[in-house]
Amino acid sequence: KTWFGSDWGGDTLAGLLAGTDELVALCLGGDLVAFAHALTDYTTVAFVRDVVVVQPHRGEGLGRRLLAELRAHPDLQRVERFAVTCPDRLAGFYEACGFERRTDGAVLVSE
Repeated sequence: KTWFGSDWGGDTLAGLLAGTDELVALCLGGDLVAFAHALTDYTTVAFVRDVVVVQPHRGEGLGRRLLAELRAHPDLQRVERFAVTCPDRLAGFYEACGFERRTDGAVLVSE
């Protein structure tokens, strides 16, 4: 369950993942417990679309780990900046992961 996709079914998720440029995922015992994905041009920016952790594992630092893994992804090393748009209540999480608020039109940007 997520705040943005509580009514999404399998077809929506399949389309979302098929249209993703890069994805990192964490599994425990063969079960997917967390994933993050980004859309990118592989040069100027990677837009972090979602960071999702299943409810029983929230608060364990998996979201931070996902963002670190995404930023360390070999195919994203030439990207100048990572950006994310999120509700205000999640901004602190992204700021703690190295993103910063911008006032020039971008909500949060990490360079």
